[in-house]
Amino acid sequence: NNTTGSEKAHPQLYRKAVEGGLWVFALRGVTQALSFVRFIILANMLGKENMGLIGVALLVMQVLKIFSNTGFHAALIQKKEDIDQYLDSAWTLGIIRGVVLLVILYFAAPVFAQIKVPAEKVAITINIIRVVGISFVIQSLGNIGTIYFSKDLNFNRHFLFQVVATLLDVIVTIAIVLIYK
Repeated sequence: NNTTGSEKAHPQLYRKAVEGGLWVFALRGVTQALSFVRFIILANMLGKENMGLIGVALLVMQVLKIFSNTGFHAALIQKKEDIDQYLDSAWTLGIIRGVVLLVILYFAAPVFAQIKVPAEKVAITINIIRVVGISFVIQSLGNIGTIYFSKDLNFNRHFLFQVVATLLDVIVTIAIVLIYK
């Protein structure tokens, strides 16, 4: 028999963990595919040079996101006790973080726009960085209660929530590019 001791002791937990892993894998695949489709459509609509400007903005945004990660979501997921009393604080701190990152991007945009950008494109790159920074605030307004999807190993709901959010992101992004060229 190839079963482990913990699998025999907690078969439901083992089954949920395996199912959760499959849902997380599917989520990564679907969101990456949607992001790739968005990239291809935007690249065809905007051209190589303009995609490079957006790439600079997204790079700066990703670096700020990584270095400012608070870890509250992971801590709340791992907490054994009830987390209801902490949700408001975590949500509020997330909004504060989003606003602070937007302010940083707004004022540091002229510095970031100098990264590998031709001199004649610096002004538009500054505007792109500032507009992309708004997404920090928009993302921070998300429902903090979705932490329960991960905490309760309910990854099928997490999958559905994230895929719908990514699909809306793709649609809105393409719509904005079509409207504003």
